[in-house]
Amino acid sequence: MEKADKENEVPLDGYGALGDLLESNHKLVNCLETEYKLLRKFHLSGVVVLPHLDDIKIWDGTIFIKQGLYKGGIFKFRMTFPVDYPSKPPKVYFATSIYHPMIHKETGDFDLKHHFKDWESGKNYTINILKLLKNIFYVNDYFCIQDSYNPDAGYTFGTNYNEYRSRCVESVAESKREKYVNEEDSSLKFEEFTDFHQKLLDNLKNRPEKTDNEKVEGFKNWLIGAWKDNLYS
Repeated sequence: MEKADKENEVPLDGYGALGDLLESNHKLVNCLETEYKLLRKFHLSGVVVLPHLDDIKIWDGTIFIKQGLYKGGIFKFRMTFPVDYPSKPPKVYFATSIYHPMIHKETGDFDLKHHFKDWESGKNYTINILKLLKNIFYVNDYFCIQDSYNPDAGYTFGTNYNEYRSRCVESVAESKREKYVNEEDSSLKFEEFTDFHQKLLDNLKNRPEKTDNEKVEGFKNWLIGAWKDNLYS
């Protein structure tokens, strides 16, 4: 009997390591939940982002460009947070092929370190990254960078503006063609508007109108509840 008990014994330090892991994961989930809730206070127009229900460390987003060289672009991206966030920054890549100095032309990886050379927990947040992702398509200073993932794009902007503009137009056109092409596990999926969607829209129009705060609060509660269901199930 004593031998059987010894065989089933689990080292105490194993529980300690597991406890540290669970505590770390709990802190990460709370941190990302809080940051996501705060996003609505900043009203970052033209940017939509939604975490995965089964993994809050993955956020899918889309940037809608309203003016400038990339006007009309529908650029999809993904943010992946490390387990030690916010001590270390997330990684960002664009699912849409985009001609831009800070975006790798083959992998779609975004050069976050070019702007956040020394990421600081408590100073840099997700909202800062989202603002940057939006600004790189509007501010000329980002078009001429030559020490990032696509230096050729930065060089072209400074030496052949018309060529750069033409490549931007191509990027926008491709993003529109791929608007309904969704990654299988994406939390944000675009679908063509159908009769079914029209019926849903008509039903929503006939419901009593809620205030904006009620709408946001309802969505927030649903999303947080779904995360917790997946986390503890």
